[in-house]
Amino acid sequence: MYIVIVNNYKKKFFLFGLLLLFWLFMYLLSELISGNKLINVISIKNSISFSCPESLKVEQIYSNSSTGEPSVESTLKHSIPVIGQFSNYTSLEGKFSFDYPSIFEIDTKNFVGSDILYHVDFSNKAIGAHGFVQVWKLDEPLAQFLEKSKSVSAQNIQDLTVKPIALKDMPGYLWDYSTTAGDNVRYKAEEVFFDKNGRMYRISYFVPLIYWNKTQSDTFWKIVDSLKVYN
Repeated sequence: MYIVIVNNYKKKFFLFGLLLLFWLFMYLLSELISGNKLINVISIKNSISFSCPESLKVEQIYSNSSTGEPSVESTLKHSIPVIGQFSNYTSLEGKFSFDYPSIFEIDTKNFVGSDILYHVDFSNKAIGAHGFVQVWKLDEPLAQFLEKSKSVSAQNIQDLTVKPIALKDMPGYLWDYSTTAGDNVRYKAEEVFFDKNGRMYRISYFVPLIYWNKTQSDTFWKIVDSLKVYN
């Protein structure tokens, strides 16, 4: 018969626990770092490409019926998205591009049978902010179209300010207002609408009013200023 004597078992158990916690911490840290470095590069019919976090699942790809069935390829590359860093979304088929914060999630939506030719969503889930970039087929003057839209949306818009603006060679308008969504959250909203060659380019950004500040406004205008439309 053997007798095992363990001296200072409480101290040794405590040190073992610390060692276990240390390795757990290192594992979680490595997962976090590797998760931040991997991003997906999505290419559609060799005409649209954009980047998004590897953890983001792209569920819907929409193109106008005249473009045919989209062919999608996805590849991984390394990057480190940080606050203040921007990525680029380019649509050669839609003939436009824009920059967006790398920490934003991005997605597309399908509007079959409407005048919306392209729609790209972006969101910052950390503060509940969201927005989109749209390209519309425009069959009337932009000012006339916006007047109709304003009358339809009047009851959901408060404190609306409308100003004429221009981006490069594109005339347009800025809408600055607040609105209350279905979840009873009050949002600060900024939208721009530009007209070029019978198409309207719309960029919209909605931020919960409690989070609205100069940083959020600067983010919106960086997206706007980065918009490029190709003839």
